[in-house]
Amino acid sequence: MLFFDSFAKYGVTMFEGTPVSDAPTVMYVPDEFQYPDGFEVRYTSGHVDWDSANHLLYWYPHVNR
Repeated sequence: MLFFDSFAKYGVTMFEGTPVSDAPTVMYVPDEFQYPDGFEVRYTSGHVDWDSANHLLYWYPHVNR
């Protein structure tokens, strides 16, 4: 599910199912235009990395093998 309210500058992305690998999900976040005062990321599993030079958010799922 993907939801974004451009007026409130609030977005939600929800993933369902079992990750098939440790590969990240990569999302482009136009922080300099949409979030000039910064933004917050909340997640329930895995970990995230922020690549500010390229405006990319990497979410790495927690994979149980």
